[in-house]
Amino acid sequence: KGSLRSSWVPSVGLGVVFMLLGGILQWWRRPKATVLQPFVMMAHSSIKASGQQDEYIKVSIPRAGGYENLQLLQERGLGCCGANISREQTVPGGVLGPDHVQVQVHASGVNYADICIRWGLYGSAKKYIGDQGWPITPGFECSGTVTGLGSNVQGLKVGDRVLAVTLFGAYSSRLVAPAHQVFKIGEPVGGPGADPSQGLQYFSTMEEAAGFLTVYLTAYYAAMRCAYVEAGQ
Repeated sequence: KGSLRSSWVPSVGLGVVFMLLGGILQWWRRPKATVLQPFVMMAHSSIKASGQQDEYIKVSIPRAGGYENLQLLQERGLGCCGANISREQTVPGGVLGPDHVQVQVHASGVNYADICIRWGLYGSAKKYIGDQGWPITPGFECSGTVTGLGSNVQGLKVGDRVLAVTLFGAYSSRLVAPAHQVFKIGEPVGGPGADPSQGLQYFSTMEEAAGFLTVYLTAYYAAMRCAYVEAGQ
């Protein structure tokens, strides 16, 4: 019994060491940004508060599978939308809802849940999207610029830099979201009109802001509310 215990303990110890080393290596080789940015588009200077109706692009997944299933579609209308917004208002000629905001997307956060959606393993997709969850445009968060406002929206104006959370739809160049899911972010460090690439008041970049509401807050919740990590541990 003593010899069995003495051989078992070092084996477990080595296993833990190798697991930690593997985790450190994965962290070191991680992508340096947790955002998807194929959609950077400058907002037009002559935007009406009712929102743009020209072409936009979005990622669409028609069925479960790998990356080969991803489609990049070009459509017309107000933009992509979450499952909690009537799609009728986002088609060509649709009217922006009184409590909704149209956002020209600068960058979108990338989450593990987006991968689960592509695999067909995300239950909410089947719950909120018809035809067993297909087709679907993934994406829960983004940063961008306000290009349209509903008649009831307060505290925002066209041209404001914002971050938004949505129930799918953020993998698009333009998004329509409820106003209570859109949050204004700081002006550039140099003040209004300064180059935002030089840093914002609350975020270093628009890309960083795009991964805040879901990527960052999920990690924060896991560490501080589930694991109760404390200094010195």
